[in-house]
Amino acid sequence: MATHAYAPDQLPAYPETPPVLPGTVGVHVVELADRLAWHEAQPDDLYARGFARAVHEEVLAELSISRRQLSALTTADKTKLAPHIQSLLSDKVAAADAHDPAVVNWLADRNKVSNATFLDFLRRNVEAVVDQQADMTAFLRAKQAAYADDVFRASLDGWMSTAAMDVSRTAADTRILVGDYWATHFHDVKGYKYNARTVVLAQGIGTTRAARNEDFRRTAPDTLVHEDFHVDFGQYLPAGFELFNEAGAEHTPLGLHYGEPHILDPDERRYDSGVYYQYRKLIADMMAGLDPFLFTRAVTSRNAHSQDWRALNTALYGKYGVNEVPERICDRMRSHAAQLKDVHPDRPFAVRNRRAAELTREELQTDPQLVLGRPKHTKPRHLGAAVLHKRRR
Repeated sequence: MATHAYAPDQLPAYPETPPVLPGTVGVHVVELADRLAWHEAQPDDLYARGFARAVHEEVLAELSISRRQLSALTTADKTKLAPHIQSLLSDKVAAADAHDPAVVNWLADRNKVSNATFLDFLRRNVEAVVDQQADMTAFLRAKQAAYADDVFRASLDGWMSTAAMDVSRTAADTRILVGDYWATHFHDVKGYKYNARTVVLAQGIGTTRAARNEDFRRTAPDTLVHEDFHVDFGQYLPAGFELFNEAGAEHTPLGLHYGEPHILDPDERRYDSGVYYQYRKLIADMMAGLDPFLFTRAVTSRNAHSQDWRALNTALYGKYGVNEVPERICDRMRSHAAQLKDVHPDRPFAVRNRRAAELTREELQTDPQLVLGRPKHTKPRHLGAAVLHKRRR
C-alpha cells in the first residue's frame, strides 16, 4: 500500500457540478456523492481515503436534512409533491391516488427507504432537469428567435413601441434555465425572472424523459414570452409598477401568439390564459374609451421618459382630469395589499395582490376619487418625470 499522500493541489479534478440552477433539490448531495465515489476509487491514497470519510459523513447529514424537510411539510404540500415523487420513482412506488401524501411520508422514513434509494431519488430529480435542459436547448433557441421576430413585427404593426425593435438584437442573449419541481410547480409558479438576463421555466412533468419533454413543449412557450417581457421591458418600468409589469407581461404573449392585441379585457378575448386576470381587468377599466395601444406601447418603450409614456399620461389626464394616473392606481393597489397583509398575514403574496387589484378596480368604477384624488385644472404632467420622483401632495 502506498504510504504517501497527494497534496490537495495534486489531486485530479473532482466530478463537475451538475449544470443546473443553483438550489435545485439534491444537487449538492449528488455532487458530494460523486466526489465520494471518486475518492473511494483510490484505495491506496491515504489523503483520498481520509477525505472520503469526511465526505461520507456530509452526505449522510445532507440526506438526513432532506428527509426532515420532507417530513415537516404540511399535508397540503405533501399532496402537491406526491405526483412528482411517483413520476421519478415509478419503478419503486405506486399509489392509487397520485396525490396521496403517504408517498412523501414513505420517502422520508429512513426505516422504509434506504439512503441509497433516497439518494437515487435526488439524483433522478437532478438528472431530469439536466436532461431536459440539454434536450430542449434547440427548441428554446428556436422559440426565442421566433419571439424576437414577433416583437419586431408587432413594433412595425404599431401595437408595441418602436423601442421594442431592439429586442430582435438582444433576445438571443437571454439565458433560459429549466427549474426543478420544487422551485416552480411546488409554488404554483410556471417560471420567473432569475436575474437581468436569465429566466427560469418549470420543468416538464412525466414518468419518462420523453413525456417530460412533451409536457415542457406544451407549457413553456407562453411562459417564456411572459418572462422575456420582464427581462426585455419590465425591468425598465418604474419601481412599484407591478400592476403594469405583470399585466403587460401576460397581455404581450397573448397578443403575439393568439392575436387581438387591441383587446385588453380578458373576458372579451376569444382565447385567454386567465393569468393575472384581476390585474388585466383593472388595466382594461383604466383604458376604457382610450386607444389600447397607448398602454401596450408605453409598457414596451423601455424608458419611463419616452414619448409613449407621455402619450398615455396625456390621454389618462384627459379622461380623469388628474396627473399621474398610473402611479396613483399603483399606490392605491399597494395600499390595499398592505392592509390585506395586516389582516391576512398567512395568505400568499399573489392572493393578496389579486384581491388588492380587485378592490382598486371596484373603487375606480364606483368612486374614482378614492383612487385618483379630486380632479385638478392643471396641465398634464408627463409620466416620465412624475414616476421617478416623489409626488408632491
